[in-house]
Amino acid sequence: MASEAADDLPLYLTLVERSRYTTTVRMTYFFDEEEGRVADPDLSVRVYHDALLVEARACTHRHRHEALKSFDTRPGAELSRRWVRNVMLNKWLEYCVEKGHRLLPARDIENS
Repeated sequence: MASEAADDLPLYLTLVERSRYTTTVRMTYFFDEEEGRVADPDLSVRVYHDALLVEARACTHRHRHEALKSFDTRPGAELSRRWVRNVMLNKWLEYCVEKGHRLLPARDIENS
């Protein structure tokens, strides 16, 4: 599934796993590079339906854009890595809303 906004790249959400209480998706942009198609940022995001909560579970370790390098998830304390991923997710979601991206509710992902 993709969301297209006038002033931004298409935002891609790919369903990874769906269970009764959670949905896990991959959220990314794709860039065409000499070495092929590159996903950046590339987040694995889990949605907790009952808690109405979203968590960034994993993130690519190499970012192609300078602005994203400050969100690098180098080895360190697990709490710090989780904090950094979720701050990045929060900023990215705010950016996507400002740009006008719209996606289907989680219950409609399977039908798209």
